Amino acid sequence: MGALGMKIPIGTNSVDYGTAQSNLIERIMAPLSYLLIPFLISRKWKLCIYLLTKDLPLILLLFLVSFSIIWTDPNLVVQNISTVRGLLLSSMFGVYLAARFSIREQTRLLAGVFGIVILFSILAALFVPGYGIHPATKPQLAGYWTGIFAHKNSLGGHMAWSASIFLSLSLTISRNHLGRLALWTGFALSLLLVFLSGSAGGIVNLLSVICIIPLSKFLKKTHYKLQVLLIITLLLLSGGTFILLVAKAPTIAEALGKDLTFTGRIPLWHELLGYIAQKPLLGYGFNGFWDSDQYGEFFRARWVWHGVPHAHNGFVELLLAVGLLGLLLFVMSFIRQFLRAYKQVYRAKIVEDIVPMQFLLTFLIANISESRLLIANNIYWTIYIAMSLSLAIKYRQERKLRATD
Repeated sequence: MGALGMKIPIGTNSVDYGTAQSNLIERIMAPLSYLLIPFLISRKWKLCIYLLTKDLPLILLLFLVSFSIIWTDPNLVVQNISTVRGLLLSSMFGVYLAARFSIREQTRLLAGVFGIVILFSILAALFVPGYGIHPATKPQLAGYWTGIFAHKNSLGGHMAWSASIFLSLSLTISRNHLGRLALWTGFALSLLLVFLSGSAGGIVNLLSVICIIPLSKFLKKTHYKLQVLLIITLLLLSGGTFILLVAKAPTIAEALGKDLTFTGRIPLWHELLGYIAQKPLLGYGFNGFWDSDQYGEFFRARWVWHGVPHAHNGFVELLLAVGLLGLLLFVMSFIRQFLRAYKQVYRAKIVEDIVPMQFLLTFLIANISESRLLIANNIYWTIYIAMSLSLAIKYRQERKLRATD
């Protein structure tokens, strides 16, 4: 998740970001994972190979990224080989999760992980405030909780995802009162941490994934033609709302205490699109833009966000790395999984069946303001691989079952 290893406390009122020491945990874990993941894959290698054929656009995207070192900056080839290796291992770990665990089991594993994150985030904020709360050195962020992450938005985004998982399990699992109490406590604490983080994206994410639960109940009781009519109505309402928001954007931004540049992101994206237009088809290669002296260093040196590490948008980052071809492959993969997840929502027997749709929305929203696509050692990308392949397995099994019936 990028927790714990992203920052270290310096005194009680300051935090050091991005130092070599702050990545100590990641530097220790990475070599261990390089040994562990191939071992896990070897135990189910036949099934893993079979799974790799179930999402062809996704596999082609990984091949494109791997071969992108051919057209990247020649000075970055050795460095990018190591980075691509990390991405492929993270992806293969997602394949292993799909081979080893069902979607239901993956959901329970994530609940356990989020329980640990909640516990340590609260302990960090209460007992090591210089670590768990943004310091006063950044006035615009001061007082917001970060927990065991480097930034409030990371805590807010993860806790919105956590809340959706704990709520789904709470409404699904029939167990003793103590177990149900633990799940509802996890949900309540996740909500609390979302609001303490002050993350607007986390709140939007939270509302989006929770609203799927009543929507799934409605879809099960609604005729197909009425569903189509409902979707058309929602699209028209969304379009009207968007026009209204654009017309009243200055007033709304002022009321929310935000600016119209999306905290400086929109000017950043606008300028990056100019660089994308120079190499639109295949991009600059994986990490070929930000790590190059020709582009990355020059761009950071004169940009208002000195030292900006990435595009703060997964899709812009994808275009920089592998161009329109890479974006097309990802969109093909995502749409296919989204349609499969929608069918699962429609046929859901228990609330837990809507978890894939909740994750896909979480993944989509996270990539609007941050880069979560094709990132090594990143839980979003690993779980996207696992959920996508698990949905493909389930979809194939249901088709066989219907054919048999």
